[in-house]
Amino acid sequence: WFLAVSKEFYLKYSDIDFGDIEIKEKFISGGSYATLLFLWIDYDKKLLHYVGVGDSSLFILRKEKDGTYLPSLIYPINENEFIDQNPTLLNWKKAYEIDTIKTFSLQKGDIILAGTDSISRWILENLLITNPIETRVLLNPNFRIDDETLEKHKLSNYDFKKAEDIFENIPKDKKEAIKYFENLINNNCMEADDITLYTEII
Repeated sequence: WFLAVSKEFYLKYSDIDFGDIEIKEKFISGGSYATLLFLWIDYDKKLLHYVGVGDSSLFILRKEKDGTYLPSLIYPINENEFIDQNPTLLNWKKAYEIDTIKTFSLQKGDIILAGTDSISRWILENLLITNPIETRVLLNPNFRIDDETLEKHKLSNYDFKKAEDIFENIPKDKKEAIKYFENLINNNCMEADDITLYTEII
């Protein structure tokens, strides 16, 4: 299905005037790229099946006995060696080894966050501030981010104290959520890019 959608997209836009001949030539020669994050929740068995390609990422926060939340799953940004690493992206002109579908056992109260690239980096940076030890355990052993970047992020962002603050501060109303993220972008707290976010509490 991805190949069919990609080819349709490519054929549709290859005849459009981009206004920049260099960009159009790059699009025609290289094709179009896409990120994919697939999630399927089996609510009866409390299982999450997931697989991803690119920099859209999945985060699961788990409630502890004391009522606080800790990160328990980060994927696939956890494979990066640094936060702005160029991701592997899907392209119908190229062949890729797609990761096998993985399964994660859910618990009541788990918070699921799934977002596109800029919001995923924003979530990860916040987790590295609120829960640095628990977050780094879930990342590539070679992952690195300089203290200056984290300090800049901390100063320009909301002062989150706990992992659940990240989720709880995002407005549930769509219009309010759009304003929230626009404010983050305008204040250089988040990279200006397309934003898609899925949230759910099990």
